[in-house]
Amino acid sequence: MKRTMQLILSAALFATVTALPQAADAACEQSQLVGDYGFLATGNVIGQPDGNGQVDNQPYASGGLLSFRDDGTLSLVGTQSVNGVVSPVTPDEGEYAIGSNCKGAATIGGERFFDFVVVGNGERIEFIRSDVGVVITGYAKRKAASCTQQNVKGFYGYAFNAIVFNITIGNTFIPEALFAGGGTVGLDSKGHAVLDDTASFGGFVLNRHYEGTVEVDPDCTGSAVVTLPPAAPTTANPVHVDAVWVDNRKSVMLIQTDQGTYIAGEATRLQKISAP
Repeated sequence: MKRTMQLILSAALFATVTALPQAADAACEQSQLVGDYGFLATGNVIGQPDGNGQVDNQPYASGGLLSFRDDGTLSLVGTQSVNGVVSPVTPDEGEYAIGSNCKGAATIGGERFFDFVVVGNGERIEFIRSDVGVVITGYAKRKAASCTQQNVKGFYGYAFNAIVFNITIGNTFIPEALFAGGGTVGLDSKGHAVLDDTASFGGFVLNRHYEGTVEVDPDCTGSAVVTLPPAAPTTANPVHVDAVWVDNRKSVMLIQTDQGTYIAGEATRLQKISAP
């Protein structure tokens, strides 16, 4: 009886092991990676200790386009915010290599830039900055193609955390506050946007309704300008946002481009994609 049980357990273990995905199933090639991706990254740039040993970490966010070329080089185009100081994303050029295990690394002149892993048959990339002095992670999704106002219209849901700088709530000026926003944005075929959300400014919660305009380029990048009510707490008004539609137009990556802002996130479609 004991030997019979051992045979049964051995057979079960063999069946389990052979059923597991093998390394060959996850084999990646550079050709799978080549193309354009929308990306978002958040974290902190580590500051230098002051005389009391305190480190002034600076919140970081970036978003835009990450492009992998077939010659082993890459480029980034977009916006970054470091402690509310907004500028074009840097570094913006590098080299990359990917192994058959779908793990890769990007470098700049031989120095480490970011490590990454490719998932979803090359449709998504998870990455972590590997250069010294930063604590930053992010992800990228393959950029959509052939976008128009007509085929990106619909409702999108979003929720993300951020930091806002230099806002006034009531009569109180706040130089820096934690922020969270979540709700929906609706786009029509004429470039009109309507947003309804709930926002928390350092724990002070508001329901908001505001409207704006959206421009969509054929390469599935775009921009938006939205205007908040005059008394709304905000660093900038109107608000300017850059956008990249990804995942076959199922979602859009967003980053605010106004000075004094640290807001980036992704909005995902609530309903089916319109026909081209």
